Amino acid sequence: MKKFTLLSFLFVFFISFQLLAQKKQAGLDLKKLDEYIAKAQTDWNIPAVAVAVVKDGKVLFAKGYGTRNLSLKTAADENTLFAIASNSKAFTTTGLALMVDKGKLKWDDKVIKHLPWFESYDPYVTANMTVRDLITHRSGLGTFSGDVLWYHTNYSAKEVVRRAKYLTPAKGFREGFGYQNIMFTAAGLVLEEVSGMSWGEFMKQNFLDPLEMKNSNYSVKQLDMAGNVAVPYQTEFDNSHTALNYLNWDNCAPAAAINSSVADMAKWMIFQLNNGKIADKQVVS
Repeated sequence: MKKFTLLSFLFVFFISFQLLAQKKQAGLDLKKLDEYIAKAQTDWNIPAVAVAVVKDGKVLFAKGYGTRNLSLKTAADENTLFAIASNSKAFTTTGLALMVDKGKLKWDDKVIKHLPWFESYDPYVTANMTVRDLITHRSGLGTFSGDVLWYHTNYSAKEVVRRAKYLTPAKGFREGFGYQNIMFTAAGLVLEEVSGMSWGEFMKQNFLDPLEMKNSNYSVKQLDMAGNVAVPYQTEFDNSHTALNYLNWDNCAPAAAINSSVADMAKWMIFQLNNGKIADKQVVS
């Protein structure tokens, strides 16, 4: 019988300025928000949830709900680590933007300029694929195409990207959208080449440390060593939960590997909403 998988989710709510503008008139009722989230977490039978709200460079609300480890009966809080999965892509893209600012990269650089070994399903695509193509999901490959290359395999990130040349495209090059983890991994390898650093160390040195995202990390090994972590669970048909192992996403890290808490992700949101500034320092344009 088919089972449905439900992980402990990290919810970082961005309330638009239009909505938050109403705060001046009607007020943002944090008590009601708190009650609403607590009820939703229970109603949806999600073991652990965490939420943050930021406005004008400040954290208005940050809280964890539920139980991060059902066996140990430990509560989730604002510092509980969750795998943020594809939210990691925003970190990779911001890293690339930083390299563009420094003149080490252009968005329309050909991928083979930085990764001479890169090959795609077609010689023309290989010769013309740009960094911009990688991160805008217009390679021609289908959504999630090739994910079996990294999922539960021992291939390195480079080997995963190398093997992508055997994938069959779903549409023409630049003719449509296909959500791609492997092409984003290739973008991360470009970042490594132009920065001279591993992807993880680049994230730590340029974002996690300067933003004081002290609980965040970028690999399953680091997650295993952390104490305050939300265990992923599978929800069975009888609504019970079965604990799952953490997925090792190290070989597609630029697409999915960051682990963070809402306390830390609130800092990331403030950085983004502040147009790339940390305090008064312009980090990325």
